[in-house]
Amino acid sequence: VSSDARSAGLGELGVATLPDAYSHQHNAAKYLFMDSRHRSSVNFFYVPWLRKLVNDMSIAGASAYYKIGQEQSVSVSFRYFSLGKLQKTDENMQPLGEESPHELAFDAAYAHRLGKYFSMSVLFRLAVSDIVQSYRKAYVVACDLCGYYERPFPTNKTIYKLGIGFGLYNIGNKINYGMQNKLFLPTELKVGINCSAT
Repeated sequence: VSSDARSAGLGELGVATLPDAYSHQHNAAKYLFMDSRHRSSVNFFYVPWLRKLVNDMSIAGASAYYKIGQEQSVSVSFRYFSLGKLQKTDENMQPLGEESPHELAFDAAYAHRLGKYFSMSVLFRLAVSDIVQSYRKAYVVACDLCGYYERPFPTNKTIYKLGIGFGLYNIGNKINYGMQNKLFLPTELKVGINCSAT
């Protein structure tokens, strides 16, 4: 679930959109194409989730990035996903008390410019899932590998920019809640393109 309004409004797009302060979640390689005036940023977010159905589910957290010259950048984020309070019942629908399942993740990314118009990033994630409280907590280590290509095409009246991004997300170990079978992470491959004018 996207933590920024632009990506959420575009249907969770972000791998190839123009760089912004929330690029860490989608493609940290984009930070190296931020305007030179925006060298660093700290962001806080709170996203109510399924608010028309329930009033106690949300995602909250913070992210930050810092550009080291024009060739490197580092970024971090912390996210906490609360599923609210769930009423447990047995097979006869008799109440068994309440649970408050949640998940949290800490990410750290490093990006490096590999050419004038291309950069890549690697992100490492430690996640803790406690959504099945009758079992043990699950700990996951995963990484994302992303790349971004952006090239300007100036004309007499305006400057056009072509951006191409890709990302391979959630490369990591299986999730183990202490049950008999371990569960695969939802590994994803995203590719996108944008063209803008300034």
